[in-house]
Amino acid sequence: MHGLMHGEKVAPHAVAFGIVCQLILDNAPTEELDRYIALMLSVDLSVTFAQLGIPNVTDDELRAVAKRACAPGETIWSLERLISEEIVFDAIKGANTASLDYIKRSGWKKQS
Repeated sequence: MHGLMHGEKVAPHAVAFGIVCQLILDNAPTEELDRYIALMLSVDLSVTFAQLGIPNVTDDELRAVAKRACAPGETIWSLERLISEEIVFDAIKGANTASLDYIKRSGWKKQS
């Protein structure tokens, strides 16, 4: 799988959540986060831990994800800023929080 681009390796739902993480890492303004989150929700992509099927994910599990994301040779090292496991962990938590906040503020409900 090393010959594949990152987006080809992961499921669309994980990609959507990852985009929100990237926006958090980029310190995107709330208005920009809201636009992306709204779009992803409108096409039934996952932007919260619960939607990803991991409503009870632990901080230890998220730290393990952050550690893997920061492994040598990973694409995260393409970013032009200081990155650490703690920064990535905070971005993951922040993505979930930003998405939950948008859902609450917007009154979004999944269409049946």
